[in-house]
Amino acid sequence: MLLELEQVKRDFNRKASGNKRISTADIIVLAGAAAIEKAAKDAGHTITVPFEPGRM
Repeated sequence: MLLELEQVKRDFNRKASGNKRISTADIIVLAGAAAIEKAAKDAGHTITVPFEPGRM
């Protein structure tokens, strides 16, 4: 799974314009948020998990 997420990160960073970049940590958190949203949808609920890239 981590190898696939690293590939998504590389593809995004290669295609992004300007200084837009995503870190490995961000892509892992984003994938987790997407999984939670899908699980909720599969259970008949619509939710949005907030995502803020970068460190706080």
